[in-house]
Amino acid sequence: MVGTDGVLNTENAGASNNNNDQRSADNNRNNQRGEDNNRNDQRTADNNNNTRRSIDNNNERRTAGPAVGDRFEDLPADSKSVVINNEKLYISPSGTYYKEIVSGNQVYYEVVGR
Repeated sequence: MVGTDGVLNTENAGASNNNNDQRSADNNRNNQRGEDNNRNDQRTADNNNNTRRSIDNNNERRTAGPAVGDRFEDLPADSKSVVINNEKLYISPSGTYYKEIVSGNQVYYEVVGR
C-alpha cells in the first residue's frame, strides 16, 4: 500500500487484507445465519399452514353430512329413537337428529338438527 508520503508500505498491507478477509468471513457467517433464519421462517409458515389445514379439515368433518331440512327414506344405520320436548326424534351415530315425516303413504326422515 502506498502511504501519504508516497512510500510503498508493505507492513500494513497484509494486516489490511487480513482485516478484509475477516470482514468477509464475518459477512459470510451473517449471510448464512440469515439464510438459516429464512429457512426456519419458511418451516414455521409451513407448519402454520399445516395447522390451518388440520383445523379446516376438522371443521369440514363437523359440518359435513346432511343439512337441516334434508329428507331421506331411511335412517342411518344404528340410529336410535329419543324423546325431546315430548317429540319422538331419531339420533344417528354422528349426532344428527331426524324427525319422522309422513306424506301420503310415504315415510321420510327429515334432518332437524345436529
